[in-house]
Amino acid sequence: MPHFLVIGRDHANEPERRARARDAHLALAEKLHAEGTLIHAGALLDEAGAMTGSVVLYQAASREALDALLKDEPYIREEVWAEVEITEYRAAPFL
Repeated sequence: MPHFLVIGRDHANEPERRARARDAHLALAEKLHAEGTLIHAGALLDEAGAMTGSVVLYQAASREALDALLKDEPYIREEVWAEVEITEYRAAPFL
């Protein structure tokens, strides 16, 4: 099954957007991780350690399946991420 790397970059200087949607985002992430859809995730940080975005590695049947899944992502629905980059990802063969 293909893997996809999603990089979401927050709106600059608007941490309240992330704070409002964070609990729902984490609840969905926990559910998707338990299902095996979310492989790994974490926050992007600036030099001061403030969150500025997210990196999420998903496993999905296709790009279309990932796009359908992302419609429920609170950071997309609530416009926390100003930019979203999605690329197919292949892990090194020894991982």
